[in-house]
Amino acid sequence: MAPVRTRAHEQPLTASGNPDGELDALRARIAELEAELAARRLHADKDSAAFRKSEDALAQAHRQFSESFRHAPIGVALVSPAGQWLRVNRALCDIVGYTEEELLRLTFQDITHPDDLETDLQLVEQMLRGEIQTYQMNKRYLQRDGRVIWVQLNVALVRDIQGAPVHFISQIQDITEAREHLERVESLNTELRQLLDTFSHDLNEPVRKLAVHAARLREAIRSRDLGRALRSIDVLESEAGRLGEVHDGLLQYLRFATQPLRLERVDLSALITQQAGRLRARVQALGADLQVSPLPAVYVDRAMLATVLHNLLDNALKYHRPDERPSICVYADVSPGTRLVTVCIRDNGSGIPEAHMASALHIFRRVAGRSSGTDPGVGLAICRKILERHGGALALRSNGDQPGLTVVLTLPSLQSPQAAGPAASA
Repeated sequence: MAPVRTRAHEQPLTASGNPDGELDALRARIAELEAELAARRLHADKDSAAFRKSEDALAQAHRQFSESFRHAPIGVALVSPAGQWLRVNRALCDIVGYTEEELLRLTFQDITHPDDLETDLQLVEQMLRGEIQTYQMNKRYLQRDGRVIWVQLNVALVRDIQGAPVHFISQIQDITEAREHLERVESLNTELRQLLDTFSHDLNEPVRKLAVHAARLREAIRSRDLGRALRSIDVLESEAGRLGEVHDGLLQYLRFATQPLRLERVDLSALITQQAGRLRARVQALGADLQVSPLPAVYVDRAMLATVLHNLLDNALKYHRPDERPSICVYADVSPGTRLVTVCIRDNGSGIPEAHMASALHIFRRVAGRSSGTDPGVGLAICRKILERHGGALALRSNGDQPGLTVVLTLPSLQSPQAAGPAASA
């Protein structure tokens, strides 16, 4: 009988010979095959367990990514190579003011400030060409309500195994407040440098006079010229007083420029009535006519605004024309659709020449005919600074062919605490 074909490692079985031997051989072969099958089963089970473990690990990684993506404290997004928002988290929606559904219908180009778009697109193209792996930039987004915000953007590109771009991963942080704070610090530094220049200039003249008249006083004493000595002493006292005024004025200005704002709802009508009451004796002595129209509530620092109103009312009384009874009118105008209210204080006094109106709002600037030896020229500057810190402004306006001056205050109307703007925390 021909040999039975088997695998290379099997021994051939024949029909001749001892039948029991053939059965023993078959039993041995079956046992061998069963052992081989068991070994293969064990290996397959191990492969299957490893596969399931890999699948579980992958699923866990996906869950962790989704949770991290969803709950990240900064904005995170997946963006297509063309700029389409593919997936966004809640933090990003809060930053730009869009719902997730609205944002997914847009591209990043749609909400990027036009002045920043070209730079952003150039970096995107460099990344798609493989010239850079990541990029970071500060840029502006346009929120849904049109407000401009600053963000720090970090971008990386995900590619498939063939190297083709799949999507960008963008991380977005709102840096608007930090940037505004930096701008306020830079503005304050600039202002302090200007103050030092002005302060130095205002000190030069009295210091020069002190030196000159101290020398004259010495000579007068040597020559026993009492009259000359007394005149020099008068000048020394006057200039020393002026130095004190400049010093005190600068400290007062810096205090109002730097102390924290305590914002609250303030009844403007009640506050200006209160400040007029403090000047009642002068109002009565001059026979002044003070008229106050109904005024709105505003969101300000009460003490600081009281300082502004007192200074302006005091100026209106101080700089009246000798031949005219002072007349002061206070009225307001709330612009529709804005968060600002305009308050006007109009008088019939000596006024300020239009050519000097802008400079009159700066510290240590005296206006001819409106400054005295006791006025260091800080009152209007302090008023301007206080209003600017509230997000408002101060301006001077002539009354046309009528005598006097109109001082125009711009203030935040009664809104949320944010109505005062970022300067509220300056």
